Amino acid sequence: MFGRNGVTYLAREREIIAGSAGSRKTHRQFLASLLTAGVLVLLLAGAIAIRLMPHGPSF
Repeated sequence: MFGRNGVTYLAREREIIAGSAGSRKTHRQFLASLLTAGVLVLLLAGAIAIRLMPHGPSF
């Protein structure tokens, strides 16, 4: 129906579409891991700040 060039073109289009979907998934996973790391750093900084605060009134 499409001829040899048409079939080759459609195969390349499918590869491009599959590749872009895969890169979007990888990008989403990277953002999720980056967000998780950020939250963990904030929790660690909060825990350190609480430990460093003096107990009782400081005034």
